[in-house]
Amino acid sequence: MTHGGASSRWTRRRAAAAGMAAVLALGGCTTGTSSGSGSGATGSSGGATDRASGPVACDQVDPQTWSPFQTARDLVAVATSGEAPHPLQPGSTVGPPTITDPYPTAEAFLAQSNVPDPDARLQVMEDAGYQDGVETEYAGVRPFKVQVLDFRDSGAVADYLTARLPNICARGGARAVTVFEDGDGISWIDPLGATHGEFILGSKQVSLILCECDDPDALATMAAWHDAWIEGYGSSASSSES
Repeated sequence: MTHGGASSRWTRRRAAAAGMAAVLALGGCTTGTSSGSGSGATGSSGGATDRASGPVACDQVDPQTWSPFQTARDLVAVATSGEAPHPLQPGSTVGPPTITDPYPTAEAFLAQSNVPDPDARLQVMEDAGYQDGVETEYAGVRPFKVQVLDFRDSGAVADYLTARLPNICARGGARAVTVFEDGDGISWIDPLGATHGEFILGSKQVSLILCECDDPDALATMAAWHDAWIEGYGSSASSSES
C-alpha cells in the first residue's frame, strides 16, 4: 500500500478516532466494554479508511495484513534520548525518561516480561532477528511508557506480533480494539483502563501506553500520538529500512 496525502490523512485519522471514542463512551476505567464485530483487519475495498471503520474483535487482528511505513531512524535511540513525540503536548518531545530499561538481547526483554511461554517467545524473537530494544517510562499526572523493539525488517516484526497478539487477547480485557486508519497497527484499552497503541515502523515494533483512565477521548489521544511518530519518523518507502 502506498501512503500519501499526509496532512489530510492525519486530519481524517484524528477526527475518526475522536468519533470512535465518542461512540464507545468509555468514560474511565470501569465503565462499559466493547468488543465490536467490525470488519477485521482489512476492509471491503482494502483501503485504510475501511480498516478504521470500527472496533474489531481481538482475534480478528492480523499483523501480516498491515501496511507499515518505513523509517531511516534508529527509534531505539530516539526513545532512549527522549526525542520521542509527547502524547499530551503536540509538537513537543518527551524529554529525558524517568526510567529507562534497555533490552540489548531478547533474553533481557523476556526476563522482565509476563509472557506465559518465554521459551517459545524467545524462539520467535530470534527467528525474527531481534536486534535491540528499550522501554522508557515517564512520571507525571498522566504517566506513559514508550517501548521500541528492533527486528530484522518489517515482515519480521509482523511475525513477532502474530505470536504476541494471542497473549494480549487471552487476557480477556483487551477492549475497543481498533486498527489505525493506515492499517499499520492497533490501539486498545486494557483491563485497568490504560490505553495502548502498537504499530510497525520500519523494522521496529513501537508500543505506547497511556496510563490513568479518566480520558474519554483516550483512543483519539493515542491515534494522535501514533500520528506524531509517523509524521516525525515515517516514510512511504517500499523497501525495509533500519
